[in-house]
Amino acid sequence: MSRWDFPVPESPKLWARTIDSLARALRRIAKATGRPMRLRYAKVAEFQARGVVHFHAIIRLDGYNPADPLAILPPPGCLDVIDLAELIRHAASSTAIATPAHPDRPDGWPLAWGAQTDIRVIRTGIADAELTEQHVAGYLAKYATKSTEAVASIDSRGEGSHVACLINTCWQLGRPGTGEHYSRLRPKADMLGFSGHFSTKSRRYSTTLGALRAARRPSPRAGVRVIPASDFDTAEHTDDDDTVLVINREWTYTGSGWLTLADAALANASADAARERRPARAAVA
Repeated sequence: MSRWDFPVPESPKLWARTIDSLARALRRIAKATGRPMRLRYAKVAEFQARGVVHFHAIIRLDGYNPADPLAILPPPGCLDVIDLAELIRHAASSTAIATPAHPDRPDGWPLAWGAQTDIRVIRTGIADAELTEQHVAGYLAKYATKSTEAVASIDSRGEGSHVACLINTCWQLGRPGTGEHYSRLRPKADMLGFSGHFSTKSRRYSTTLGALRAARRPSPRAGVRVIPASDFDTAEHTDDDDTVLVINREWTYTGSGWLTLADAALANASADAARERRPARAAVA
């Protein structure tokens, strides 16, 4: 098993360290040139068929005005896309982390990016460009809806498949007594140890998720008057065939469990059959 295929929940941390390294390099350039700038990004995680997490990121460099931090400004002229691409490559190749100590490896496992770092320039307003904002939108939609059957369906790939091996490794490394850090591996074994979010972005890259939720939330309608029950004439509305009368009643808790022993027996038989993946054969007199 290569270190790139190691099933630990460390890929989000590796990404964060890489972005921090890139941001520090940009701050040094901004200090030397006197041109404030800020790094913005959005990324999505994609599971490869071989069972490792693949990140796709859009990285943007903006100008920055301390007096108006919310403004989106053009990038400073001291850097172009070639310079930014080189800084990204250097940050990816020079960033590595080590996992915490494990009984099977007291020094932990080293984790770093693979050799396949593909950096492309997104062109806007150019219909025949190699990569445009329309292409990027399509890619993000594909990754957002991409199936994880390659990871979840072990039976179709065989118990000895590479994916099954990674899941078994999660169980082995996350066994009791290996420490709090590795205890997350077993609950996330179906995701090969990956516990990060599908998508993340820097706060100022675009609008926030909170703002989107607030926009979807219906606002109270002005001028709506609540009619109390005492002012409601039931007869006036029930005489109208075109009126649907909705009667609201208060729900009360009456109890939990099964009404009869037969219902309980059937439920237990169904649960056992589901666990054993066989048809239920329960007879209740």
